[in-house]
Amino acid sequence: PIVFAANAGAPPPESVRDAATALVERPAPSTTYGPLAVTLGMAFREAIARFDCEIAFRVDVDALITGPGIPEAAAARFAADPRIGLLGACAFASEGSARDVSYPAAILRAEASRDDPLGRLLMALWIDAKAHGYCDAEHANGCVSLIHRRALDAAIAAERLGHPAFEASRLGEDILLALVVRSLGFTLGEFASEGDPLGVKWRGLPFDPPTLHAQAKSAIHSVRHFGAGWCEAEIRAWFQGARATRPAP
Repeated sequence: PIVFAANAGAPPPESVRDAATALVERPAPSTTYGPLAVTLGMAFREAIARFDCEIAFRVDVDALITGPGIPEAAAARFAADPRIGLLGACAFASEGSARDVSYPAAILRAEASRDDPLGRLLMALWIDAKAHGYCDAEHANGCVSLIHRRALDAAIAAERLGHPAFEASRLGEDILLALVVRSLGFTLGEFASEGDPLGVKWRGLPFDPPTLHAQAKSAIHSVRHFGAGWCEAEIRAWFQGARATRPAP
């Protein structure tokens, strides 16, 4: 089942709309940041209310599923360590570069110091997360990530998932989700390193399509481009051809 979430100004592509089991759309002042965190919270609630799912798999429209095995690999990783609530590209991008979170960390500290509903909420989350070893602005890149039902249930019970106060935040929705998850005592798990199913980077692909295919990556981001030599249409066409020639399991 597919739940498509979108803020005003970011309508789903027709192919996604046709495939979606449910649509969560709402007017919002921004298609990213805090407003998107609120919309995603609504989408996660919709997913677990309608479907008996153990893991919610978030995929952006500029990501691409390129192979099988992600649900099984994620279920095994979550089962191996029940403390993990969220899987994705956390401290590193798939090509091995460390992810710099100094800028969002500064925004987090500034917003948490505000004397308004957002500031008070962020301060409460921050204090709880710090008690569990949280590093400021740590997160799983929201482009492709997986969250376990245990973390979603805990976040809903604590009334923290997609909290309305997030609407005023300039933090990325993935940073806000990770803050909620960490505030509840869960950890983040790397799922985009060597040998893992995800091949992701914030902007562009971490490697060219043949390399990602050889690495058996099953979900990639961002297909907008790779360097100067591959555009989105070429990337999608290459993987479509690779799927067509893949031997049957």
